[in-house]
Order: sequence, then structure tokens, then C-alpha cells
Amino acid sequence: MANTCPVLSAEMPDLGGKVAFPSHIPIQESFKNKNYDLDDLDFFSRQQLRDICDQDLITFTELSAGEREILWEKRFYLRQVAGALPKVLLSAHSWEYSSLPGLYGLLHGWRRPEAMDILQVRIVTMKMIFTLCEDTMLVLTHPVYSFQLFMPCFPDTQVRQCAVEWLAQIHSDELLDYLPQLLEALKHETYSSSPLARLLLQRSLDSPRIAHNLYWLLRQSLPGEGPQNTSGNGSGIRVARYQRRLQTLLRALYTIGGSAMRNSFCAQQELLRELYTCAAQVQSAHDSQRSRALKNAVGRIDAKLKSEGLQTAVPLSPSLVASGIQVESCSYFNSKTLPLKISFESEDQKPFNVIFKIGDDLRQDMLTMQMIRVMDKMWLADDLDLKMVTFSCVPTGDKQGMMEMVSDSKTLREIQVGTGNVTGSFKVSLLH
Repeated sequence: MANTCPVLSAEMPDLGGKVAFPSHIPIQESFKNKNYDLDDLDFFSRQQLRDICDQDLITFTELSAGEREILWEKRFYLRQVAGALPKVLLSAHSWEYSSLPGLYGLLHGWRRPEAMDILQVRIVTMKMIFTLCEDTMLVLTHPVYSFQLFMPCFPDTQVRQCAVEWLAQIHSDELLDYLPQLLEALKHETYSSSPLARLLLQRSLDSPRIAHNLYWLLRQSLPGEGPQNTSGNGSGIRVARYQRRLQTLLRALYTIGGSAMRNSFCAQQELLRELYTCAAQVQSAHDSQRSRALKNAVGRIDAKLKSEGLQTAVPLSPSLVASGIQVESCSYFNSKTLPLKISFESEDQKPFNVIFKIGDDLRQDMLTMQMIRVMDKMWLADDLDLKMVTFSCVPTGDKQGMMEMVSDSKTLREIQVGTGNVTGSFKVSLLH
């Protein structure tokens, strides 16, 4: 019995009174009446400190104690150096209670980064860009101010609160680009009701686009009975706790969004169930019967949208509202998973095409497009227009999702065949 149902007995010492962690920790002014300038140091010291601060956190953790001590000793000179704060905090001698006033003073006296500094992305190697997390969530690794402070090596609530305050200055359109990573960062928060969770909910109230995208990120991350939800193959206490945290955030989003938003989410779920059934029927049908199976299935969806007035937004964007389907324009692609091309009718009768696919994990596609979109914005900010065309990709569940269809485009194979060699995709004429 003891092997299957162990009993833990713990004896707590008698300290002779009530023990409580202080509700307020005084902040020691680290930079008060002091002017530290990195240029006051000699050239070798400046270069050494910059080299250390330029390293990613994984490489930084492998530094010797002597190199960390150099960074901690010169911490006051690094206030203006991009990317220095996370390394300085990791170099601290101690995070005991007696050391917190000085550490918090250092944190609050640090230069507040600009919006572009917070979201600055540096691509070092592909290994550093894509990191496969243990919970099957593929995330981008960012060597940046705020995003580094959301990593599990910074559990202190004051540090994470400061990162949220810096992140709050970013416009919603910029924040939207990093929503998958922020949702992943919730895993490492101490409490479910964290400053980061409250920021996401507040921005959802301010921006319907953030609410829409947050909903679909939450839905595809949670297990459920519907086919559009993940299968929940993960196990363990940590995974269960993270899923409960996401469920709490989803319920809060339902609550604050109002009835109109809830009805929109439910209508999108119903539409996806119908599309999933349609895609499954096409896959299971014989080659000669697939076109008929597709027309019959999308015809039923079209009739339902029009007869019941179930106009609904599609997962790609809250601004894309489907009021019907152009049945004759729908088709499927002859690839392994037989993705569907669905031609929806908008409220003004203008069609828009989407691709619905089951059998592929679209999370990697989503994050690849995210990286390209972020890099393109950085290039455009430096007056470098590479004519990048990105498209929306929304995973809606376990190995299924919806993608925006890009018209007037060619596959890589068509380009290579048309130019006669594999280097055809690098020709300048393709950019115009």
C-alpha cells in the first residue's frame, strides 16, 4: 500500500510568531545623483561588455563566473546598452530578500526602451530562431528586452511586471505580431491572474483583431471534443496546469467580449465543423467521386449560411464575413492532404478565397509567416523593400487550419521550370 499511496509527513519548526513575507519591498535608488557613461571606460572594457551583452541567453549561461562578475561589477555603465538588462539580472550575486531592494532599484532605474527596441529581433542562427518546446509548441526565441524577461529564468513578479509595463507602450498592431509568444509566456507566470494576462485581456477590449486572434490561439491550444480542437496528447501536472490557465483566460475573454463577440465565435466554430466534415468526405471519397462530394458538402454549407442568415466571420480575420459560398468556384488540390479551396461570398457579394486543410500541422506555417512578416517590417523601416507578400495562416485545431489564398502567384517549381534552372527564383525580374 505504501508503494502505491505514499504519505508525506512534514514537521514545521516553531518560529515563535507569525511569519509573513513583506507586502512592500523598498526600492533602493541605484542611479540617484550618479552619472555612469560607458564611454568613460577604456576601449577593451567597453568592447568586452558589448560582446557579452550581444550574446543570446543560452550562450550567456555558459559563461564563466569571472565573466559574469565583470558584467555585474560594471552594471551601472550598461543602462543605455541594448539587451544588457537580462544578463545583468542573471549575473546578480543573490536574489535573497536582503538583495531585492538593490535589484529592484536597478530594474526601475533602467532606461525605458523604445517600442522598436522592445520588439527588436536579431536573427543569429536558425537554431536560435526556432526552439521546440516540450509541450509541442513551436516558438520563436527573441533576444530582446521584454521577451527575455518573460522566460522561466526570471520568475520574480516585479521583473515580469516591469516587462509588462514596457510592453504596454507598444501599439496593438505590433503586439499582434508577437501574440503566440506572449501566450506561451503565460506558462511561466506564477499566478493565473498575472499582469501579462490582464494586458492581453485589456488589449482584447481595445482591439477586435487581438480578441479574434487570441481566441483562435487559445482554442487550438486546448483539448476538446470538437474536431477543431487539439487532441490533448500531453500529460503531466505542468501541462494540465497550463491548460487550466488557458481555459481561465478563454472564459475571461468570453465574459468581457459581450454577446456579439461570443455569438461570432460560436458561428465560426459551427462553420469549421461543417468544413471539417466536408474535407473528411473529400479525403475518404474515391478519386472519381471527390468533386461531387465536395460540391454536395459546400452546397449544404452555402444553403445553411443563406437560409438561416448565419453570416459569420472566418478565422483568418474578423473583417472577412462570409454570407455564402460560390459552389462552382470551389475545388480541391491534388496534394497528399487534398486541401480545399473555398470561395466565400462577402456581404457585398465580392468573393474571397481561402484554403482549408486537415492532416497538416499549420503551426509551423503560422510561425514561419510570422517571422517573415516581422523581418519585412524591419527591412521596410530601413527603406529596404524586398516586395515580400505574406498571407494569413490560422491553425484551428489539431492538424487543421485555414490559410489565405494568394492569387496571381506561382509555385517554386513553376518558376524553376519557366526559367530553365533552379536559380530562377533569384532573378531580379521576379521582384517586379
